[in-house]
Amino acid sequence: MKQLLYGFALASLMMLLSAPCYGATEITLDHIDGLFGSDTVFAGDTVRFVHRLTYTPGDGSAIICFTNGFKVWTHRNGAYTNSFAPIEFDSLPLNWRDLYEAFGIYSHGVDGVGTDTAAFFGCGAMVCSGIVDGFDQPVWWIETTPFQDGDTLCLDSSCYPPNGEWLWSTTSFLGNFPPDWYGPSAFTLSNAVSAAEETWTCEEA
Repeated sequence: MKQLLYGFALASLMMLLSAPCYGATEITLDHIDGLFGSDTVFAGDTVRFVHRLTYTPGDGSAIICFTNGFKVWTHRNGAYTNSFAPIEFDSLPLNWRDLYEAFGIYSHGVDGVGTDTAAFFGCGAMVCSGIVDGFDQPVWWIETTPFQDGDTLCLDSSCYPPNGEWLWSTTSFLGNFPPDWYGPSAFTLSNAVSAAEETWTCEEA
């Protein structure tokens, strides 16, 4: 029995040592255009959430397929309101079609109340490179115009159809290794300040 347990423990240890480490795979808020100070958005100015992707596993692998979504919503006195202009996309900070044979962005309503979710996907690295080891730069942004004074504007990861979770696969392991995400984030809407020329960055918070 002891030999069996020892063998099982040794096998488990070898599996852990040989498993890829994806602790350096994360999506963060690189900066936010349209914020005043650290937590206030002017109710009427466009706010842009700029996301950064860091992929540095150190094993030379590449991300060959990914799907993820982000939900933007508002609260008033703790109740869901979704009171903002539909989320939109502008030009992206890099050419995704050079990285994946298939790439897409679309917006939809997870809760069926307005357009509250931005979805991103990329797949296929047979001809294209995919996201390679050492990648660390802004990748996309989400824009909207909140307009209700006193509301709270929120951003967090969101389920992605059809299975309701983020899916990420790499060349070193074809299982699902979604990136770390440190949400949700919440911001106060106010008519008292104008954040048109203000930019908030994570380093300044």
